[in-house]
Parts: sequence; C-alpha cells; structure tokens
Amino acid sequence: MNDQNQRLWTRLTQTGSIFIEMLSEDISGTDPGKILLCGAVDISQYGLQVSVDEELVIGSILRLAVDLGGSVVQLVGEVKWVRRDTAGKGAYRVGFKIFESDGTDVEQWKNLIARLAQSA
Repeated sequence: MNDQNQRLWTRLTQTGSIFIEMLSEDISGTDPGKILLCGAVDISQYGLQVSVDEELVIGSILRLAVDLGGSVVQLVGEVKWVRRDTAGKGAYRVGFKIFESDGTDVEQWKNLIARLAQSA
C-alpha cells in the first residue's frame, strides 16, 4: 500500500509530543489505565501518524492530547493502521483518523494545521 496515494489532505512533517490515553480493562474503575507518550511524524486536519513503542490495536478509538510546542489540543482518533517502524524512531508507526467529536478541540486543531501549512 502506498500511503501517499491514500492521502486526501496535505500532511505536514511536525515534531511534537502526543499522549495517548489507553483505556483500562479493569471494570471496577480502580485502574485508571495508562498514558503512552509518543512523537508525531506527520499531521493533517483529519489524520496523524505517530511513532510509538507499543503496538496498538487497529480499530481502537482513543483519546489523544497533542502538544506541538504550544497549547495542548485534545482529540479523539481511531487507529487505522499499525506497522513496524523501520526508521528507528520507535517500535511502531501508527496512523490515526481524527474524529469530529463533541468535547474535543477539533476546530482548534484544524485552525492550527491551517496556520502551520501557510507558514510551511
């Protein structure tokens, strides 16, 4: 699969920190789960590629906190693909589709991406 052929939106290479909230499997609510810290590889209005040390499950819908050197943007995304990272930045590359969800900063995210694209 050629990722470039499937991209509908301009992607930007951007460094930053991404925090992925992993849901707990403990139904008692006593285990809050964990947070994975990973790095951004490229970003767009509707997608995000990250480098992470842990394999994620395709189809998982996860909360993301994205810090690109300014304010932190809260998003929700679905894991669309996972593959081994051959570039050596992490164990895996993961592609997220960003959802338009209430209670997230998706409009702020889109505006941020537009500003970054203009300055690139």
